[in-house]
Amino acid sequence: MSRGVPVPMAKPVSGEFSRKSTQQLPAARSSSRAHATQAKPAPNKWMAFGAGAGAGIVLIGVVVALMNSSPSEAERASTANTKGGVEAQPKNIEKTPGPNPAPTPTVVVAPPTELPKDPRERDALALLEEAKVYKRTNMDDVYGYAEKLEQLTHAYRATPAGQEAQKLLAAVQYPDPQTQLAPDGAWSGAVNLMELIDTKKDVVGGKWSKSGSVLNVEPDKTTRIQLPYEPPDEYDFKIVFKRVGGEEDVNQMVTARGKALMWSMAASKNSWMGFECVQGKVTAGGAASVKVGKALENNRSYTSIVQVRKRVVRAFLDGKLVKEYRTDYSDFSMRNEWKLKNERVLGLGVHNSKVVFEKIELRAVSGAGKKIR
Repeated sequence: MSRGVPVPMAKPVSGEFSRKSTQQLPAARSSSRAHATQAKPAPNKWMAFGAGAGAGIVLIGVVVALMNSSPSEAERASTANTKGGVEAQPKNIEKTPGPNPAPTPTVVVAPPTELPKDPRERDALALLEEAKVYKRTNMDDVYGYAEKLEQLTHAYRATPAGQEAQKLLAAVQYPDPQTQLAPDGAWSGAVNLMELIDTKKDVVGGKWSKSGSVLNVEPDKTTRIQLPYEPPDEYDFKIVFKRVGGEEDVNQMVTARGKALMWSMAASKNSWMGFECVQGKVTAGGAASVKVGKALENNRSYTSIVQVRKRVVRAFLDGKLVKEYRTDYSDFSMRNEWKLKNERVLGLGVHNSKVVFEKIELRAVSGAGKKIR
């Protein structure tokens, strides 16, 4: 005979009722399982609701924790591809191609060149390189490049760099000087220097006189007169003249960068034309001169224009270029017998000839000139 299983109570009881109930339980062996279940007291409904809600909250927390701790597909792929320290792209992510990288420029390093031991050769080499750099960076300034080469040849002619500079200078191609002669219309605003002349104040040597609108000079040695006008930085100086006697030179005195120089026509008995003094040399045989068969004809009117520019001086006779000389003017000087009282002004000179000046004008190109009286 088996013993009955005691049914737990929701709430313990005491007293006589408790003892009787306990004694009767073994006799209930024939009761069905459903009857035993019905015998259990029903739990409180609010307690059941609370227990269910608590279980739900616990379940949600577990799900969230699992989601946070579970790696995504991309992360698992990234982790798999980065094993061993090598990172790779996930297989299921398409990589957008970027622009082609710019090619790395090739740097050509010139082999080291041993510098000359002679300090003069080193200085000349530095000046030559400076001239080459100037040409590359200032391709339109041909005269500036030529000026640097000329300075190098003057100071270091005997050095290897000086000899190379002479070859480069000979190969320089200059603009056509004929196109640089100003047209007649450009002289409409020119300064009339003839009307500024006072023969009582401006004559430096010889016999000069004005009659009407012309200026006359009698034959004598190195006769000269200064014009009371300081020219601008760049200008054109024009005279219209006629030699009516003699066979010697007619001269225009100009000034540039604080230096006085002279354009001489028909020097050495009508056979030379040129600028002087260049490196102390006069017109005949000078570096800025040309030898001609017959420079001037008497009783013929000529127009002479001297162009003074920052790096070049030119002379035209009747519209044709006679001589162009590139210079910074440091190599010019004036012979004592031709000097004016004021070397900052313009002037005229005649040697052993009788000349009539019909027009004397100046056209400013850059800067400003001024009257000194």
